[in-house]
Amino acid sequence: MNKINYRRLIVLIFLLLGIDGINGNAKAGIPDYMQELVFENKKFTSSIIVCFPKEGDKNKLYNIRNKNYEEASLIWTHYDRIDKKILNYLVQNDFAYIETLVVKARIYHFMFYTGKFKNIGYHSHDQKGVCLEIGKRKVVSIDYTNKYKGSPGGIEVKFYALTFTYILEGKMPNLPRIKKKFKGKAKAFHDPDDGEWKLINLELKDKGNREYLSQISDLYSEYLPLKDQLPSLRSEILKEVREDKVRQQAEALYKDAMVAVSRQDAKAADQAYAALSQLYDQLSQEYKLCIVSRPNTLSGLWRTPANDPNARNYYIVVEAVTADGKQLKIPITSEEDGKTRTVEMWGLRVKPEVFEQVKRDKMDDGTINRNVFGNKKRGYLTPQYVIPTTGGAITEW
Repeated sequence: MNKINYRRLIVLIFLLLGIDGINGNAKAGIPDYMQELVFENKKFTSSIIVCFPKEGDKNKLYNIRNKNYEEASLIWTHYDRIDKKILNYLVQNDFAYIETLVVKARIYHFMFYTGKFKNIGYHSHDQKGVCLEIGKRKVVSIDYTNKYKGSPGGIEVKFYALTFTYILEGKMPNLPRIKKKFKGKAKAFHDPDDGEWKLINLELKDKGNREYLSQISDLYSEYLPLKDQLPSLRSEILKEVREDKVRQQAEALYKDAMVAVSRQDAKAADQAYAALSQLYDQLSQEYKLCIVSRPNTLSGLWRTPANDPNARNYYIVVEAVTADGKQLKIPITSEEDGKTRTVEMWGLRVKPEVFEQVKRDKMDDGTINRNVFGNKKRGYLTPQYVIPTTGGAITEW
């Protein structure tokens, strides 16, 4: 290869490198003052930030899990604050996980960040949440430059204008790549009063973190925390249940839940899951149904039904007691208003002669000797009654 051809080859290589737009050469050829004013400007160099809400409180989770209902009623888990598509991105990439608990037919979702997420490095972290650097701007090429003179206000001033192409580089693992290139332009003038070049304007066409958020929104569906938990909950219920009617009830609830999941209806899915979870809790319970027999506490009462003022409905007041003597709260549906309430005591409807028999028992010595009304076995939703009852109930008196 002769010297002329060798020189041509070297020139060709440099031209190709310039066309390729490698960052080291992208800003070659512009004055240092423009490099400093534009590409070292905070507007261009500042990180692209996304802020996420606080993770859940493990102490509050513990309180709910241990049936501290008073505490549970005050819980706000931060889960509702996060966009569910962003949450799906976090969960799918092992940056976050969800714990779900059900108390009194109410769903509590707790979001927690994983060690992988915390190792990324926070941009800022406070009581409101966590902010992470997800992207930076990088110059690809200088597309146009123009140094010229103008006379605004009759005073001759030097100007320098340029346009450029840049990209966004993702800094967070597994973040969707922003493929498009963005245009920017800048303009500076030479101040005749102090001899300094000063920036007039810098325009950047990207939308900041919205570029990444819209990509995530396009690629990920909304996160449904119960999608993977519903089949296992159904399986556990079917292992427990011993009544055909309750089995059918469970299957109907499960079907409703899966339809809600297919529609991306998180609220309906939560409600169905809560109902299934409550059903499972009831099936797994074992207790005696005892007639309440304490001083200054009703053991029975009668009511006049609204549709028949000349009639009386008689009720025996009962409670659920475990083998170790613990009194349970049970969801009971009132036959008077159709509302379901979780209560410690409720009235079961009986015939007048049964009511009178219990009344005489208590009047003998102030206590009820035959106080077992029925037994609730594991796997059954309905107790086995040893005292005849219609099953109708009331929860308030």
